[in-house]
Parts: sequence; C-alpha cells; structure tokens
Amino acid sequence: MGAMKNALTIAFLVAATTVACAQDAPFDVVAALARGKAHAEHVDAKLQYEAAGSLVYLPAELGDRACRMMLDTGAPMTVTPELARELKLEVLGRFRTSDSTGHAQELEFVALPTIELGAARFSDLVAVVVDLRALPVMREREVDGLIGTNLLRLGALAIDYGARTIELGPDGSRARVFGCGEDLGEIRVPLPGAHMVLNALMAVAAARLARPGCGL
Repeated sequence: MGAMKNALTIAFLVAATTVACAQDAPFDVVAALARGKAHAEHVDAKLQYEAAGSLVYLPAELGDRACRMMLDTGAPMTVTPELARELKLEVLGRFRTSDSTGHAQELEFVALPTIELGAARFSDLVAVVVDLRALPVMREREVDGLIGTNLLRLGALAIDYGARTIELGPDGSRARVFGCGEDLGEIRVPLPGAHMVLNALMAVAAARLARPGCGL
C-alpha cells in the first residue's frame, strides 16, 4: 500500500494547499471532508475482507451499486472516474494542482450517495475522483474506490478479520487479540479510527515478540 498511499497523500496535500492559497477558489476542501454522518449512534457492523499482501478490500454499496473498495487509513474517500460517471455523482468543486515537476492536474470532489458497509450506513460524504486503475494492482482487482479517513473518523465501523475482530465505535476503538494459539484479551483505544487500532496492535506485537517463543 506504501507507494500508492504516498502518491495519493501527496496529491491530496498538494491539492489542499493549492485550494487554501488560491484567493479565487470558492471550494473549501477542509469543510467538504468534514461532512458526513453515520445513520446510527452505535453501529455493530462486521465485514469479511479480502486480502492481497498488506492491502485490504471490502465490499460496499454506494446507493444501489455493489462496489469493491480498498481500506486506506491515509487517504480521503476516493472513487474512480468510471464509478463517478456511472453513478452520475454531483461535482462539488474542481481545481488544478501541480507538483514539483510542474505536472498539472485538475481534481474533482464529488458528493457520494449513501454508503453501506455491512449493517453500517453513512451519508453526506465527499470523495475525490482519482484514476486508481492507472495502478496495475487496482486495475487487476477492479477496485472502485477507497474507504478513507473522512468515513473512518466517524468511528462506527467494525471489521471481522477472520480469527480477529476489530470493532470501532463513537467512544473509541476496540480489538480482540489472538496469539500463540490463545485469546490474549481485548485492547481499548480511547480514539476512533482503524489506524489507532493498528498502532495499538503493533505495540502488543512488539511486547509479545520480546518474550521468547511467543508472537502473534
């Protein structure tokens, strides 16, 4: 996920900086990405995922359309141009960005329909349109977009990782940890977000690996 995430993150940061600095740009990226709500205060949604290396793919429904999305805790909600055209998503704003090499690109932000992830429903979210399928791994997997930070910040998503369960709620994040053939118990993080859980799990893994003959 590293190279792709870095490219998306850099593109997004450059875009946000451009919008902030352009006096004649009416579109507010920060306000757009602050939009969004979960349809229930406490959501219990568990999703089976598909993995390819370190990449995690999730089934989702955008409106009535079944989609294959990739989980990315370092990028905003993203959709491909093909999906944006198919769903006729409303364009909320456009602006041009350029990188250090002088390459210019116009990015679009679009309004998303209701998103369903298992039993969890979200609405009023905004996504950036990026040609994800220009990347071979995305094209081969027929990825329609990214589940990103502006949805994950709502903290109402739970993902079932096979033998492991991650549950996210508005009051924080929880994860049940298994290792050495035993249930090691539940960890709690007082902040929502999948990346918070992953950071906590890395700390647990480091502590376990320090014990001879054990791991996760």
